[in-house]
Amino acid sequence: MKLITEELTEIFLPVRALLLYERQSGSRQDKYYIESYTISDDGRPVNARPLTESEAISLGKSLYDSYAEKIAFLRPKGLLPKRVLYLHPSPEKGFAVWYTARQKRQMFFKESLTIPSGEACVPPMVWRADKRGLTIFALPADRKPSLKTRLCLAPFFNTGLHGGVCMGNVDVDVEKSSCLEEFITAWETCFYDSYFSHTLNDAMTKVNIVQLWQDQVKTGNPFPLEKLVTAKITLKDLLK
Repeated sequence: MKLITEELTEIFLPVRALLLYERQSGSRQDKYYIESYTISDDGRPVNARPLTESEAISLGKSLYDSYAEKIAFLRPKGLLPKRVLYLHPSPEKGFAVWYTARQKRQMFFKESLTIPSGEACVPPMVWRADKRGLTIFALPADRKPSLKTRLCLAPFFNTGLHGGVCMGNVDVDVEKSSCLEEFITAWETCFYDSYFSHTLNDAMTKVNIVQLWQDQVKTGNPFPLEKLVTAKITLKDLLK
């Protein structure tokens, strides 16, 4: 994904080195002394001088901003949205689980599927996402699920039996500092704005999945929940 590619291709060059001295005796409060070195063209530290107050302030601000960015990930702007079911806001391994009600969405299909792109009603769903991936399941009823709710397979193309979504080359605009609301919007937008192109398993619905979505786009009827296939997991399993 875009995030991983950017991290692997970033280039960092040494421009400054700091050497920290610690006072070994005495009772003065200024226990530490910092020397600043510039880096020569051949990579050696040269031109030692005391670190200035303005440089120390700038360094402290930079370190704080980096820390603040990490702790901001998946933090809600205000009260926790009602449709959020679970939240693990870790900077590196954070993920969120939320649900959406049965609704009408614009959907895009590859021509090879013989399904016209257009608005269609989708089932109530449960979403689990982190920075790098998305897992989705359908819900058997249009209401907030409990931990014991048995989930259903997501009746979509590009989606597998275990809920994993194949995003292909789609760039997911999830930043390291994304708040919870931005994170949820980014994943939902990415999912519905991408083209549904292929099936990962023929058993995602009780009926032919192509005919199902042809009918949904044509009629605009509420999604037929009786056509969903019950999965082998509950909501509780998705929180692990």
